[in-house]
Amino acid sequence: MRPPIPFRKLFLPLVLILTAGCASTPKPPAYSLYDHDALAVLPFQNLTQDPGLAQELQDAFLARLVQLNAVPVIEGGRVSALVAREDADPASLQHDAAARAAIARQLESDVLLVGSVTSYSEGLSEGSPRRVKVAFSSDRYRWGFYENRTVQVMASIKLIDTATGRILWVKNAQGSSGRRHWVALPYDGDKESPPSEGWSAYLAARSEVDLGYTSPAADARAKRDRVPPGHAKGQSSQPVINIHINNSQSQQQSQTQTARAAASAGDSAANPALLHRTDPVFSALRANALQRAAAYLVSDFQGRGGWKPGMQVDEES
Repeated sequence: MRPPIPFRKLFLPLVLILTAGCASTPKPPAYSLYDHDALAVLPFQNLTQDPGLAQELQDAFLARLVQLNAVPVIEGGRVSALVAREDADPASLQHDAAARAAIARQLESDVLLVGSVTSYSEGLSEGSPRRVKVAFSSDRYRWGFYENRTVQVMASIKLIDTATGRILWVKNAQGSSGRRHWVALPYDGDKESPPSEGWSAYLAARSEVDLGYTSPAADARAKRDRVPPGHAKGQSSQPVINIHINNSQSQQQSQTQTARAAASAGDSAANPALLHRTDPVFSALRANALQRAAAYLVSDFQGRGGWKPGMQVDEES
């Protein structure tokens, strides 16, 4: 009877057989933007209910792209003027290859970049009241809470070959910014238990944000001493209140459809009151989030001796 073959003698041939298929899989070639004559950035599509957001992100993106001086970019004003003259809108340019080709011919550009702002949200939340020691004092305390503001922008861009209509590259980006600050409650800091009546009054005022307040934190602070404790609606035990103002993931699609319908009908009432319009802190956070999103979108254009994006797809636009 023939003795069994040792496992170690079988192991190497088995590994070679299993890895042969992997070795034959071709890798996608590195794509260089320098193979093209000029890049035109078309107007970004706005899928949020903040009407100026797409233009602001596009301006920030273009400014960073031109500043790099790494690729030939057609001047943005010239592109915008031609798009307006052709009566094309950003939504149609995302999908209409013929319209893109017509614009590309007039711009003498063989590669186009289209973008979309897909989501925008502003968040305002308060933490539970807490008792903290007053600075530079060993025996004095005060009651207050932290108020948190957050802004998030999500966007995507596509690079399209105008001759073939093929999408050469896709990139998604998220820009976010936040700030936390202390809000003092004007109640006796010597008491070790939370000021339940005052906190309930504050939360009651904050609950009225949904009724149309444009600056909820300021309105709540102004009302907290005037709202009777009996109107607290049992909110004193609620540790955190979250207010998300625009595009939550579950509502984004329906809000996008509403925004498109409102834009076509000229209905400005469909756009909700966004906090950055009345709150300078939210305005600054919004600007910061836009810059971060733009910086991430343009990051793959930076000095590599030839532009090599991280993802290449092969599909018709």
